[in-house]
Amino acid sequence: MSFVDYPEHIAAVCFTVGCNLRCRYCYNPEFVLPEQIARTSQDLIEEDAFFAFLEQRRGLLDGVVICGGEPTLQADLEQFIRKVKARNYKVKLDTNGFLPNVLGRILEQQLVDYVAVDVKMSFGHMHELIQQRLPLKYLRASFELLQSAGIPYEYRTTLIK
Repeated sequence: MSFVDYPEHIAAVCFTVGCNLRCRYCYNPEFVLPEQIARTSQDLIEEDAFFAFLEQRRGLLDGVVICGGEPTLQADLEQFIRKVKARNYKVKLDTNGFLPNVLGRILEQQLVDYVAVDVKMSFGHMHELIQQRLPLKYLRASFELLQSAGIPYEYRTTLIK
């Protein structure tokens, strides 16, 4: 449960496994790096247990935050969100924005109520930090999608020395 991850809402936080970036300062490497995922896989919560958790907190929670890793890598993300929405919870998606095709489908279907995009660094220096050569045009496309989506969104970054 979180009082800070979804502005103005009390939310459950659902972490997904895997990421298409390798940020040097990653705060969730246990959900990103394959060797760490393997060590902690026995601690992952089954989907049924997650939804049982939501049922037990009906009336206490307003929403669900889906973060990671990178949630848009999950093949069943849209179906998962539909299951959350069917229980009348709001959904906030935290993403790095590098999969605009997935984000676009989610926005088009109005599956999320809020999106936060983690902008890792200024565009000119981003590849130094994320250790990947993903085209920045993908991140720009996600920005454009959000600006016309008609839902609240935020861009955020981590301040490091």
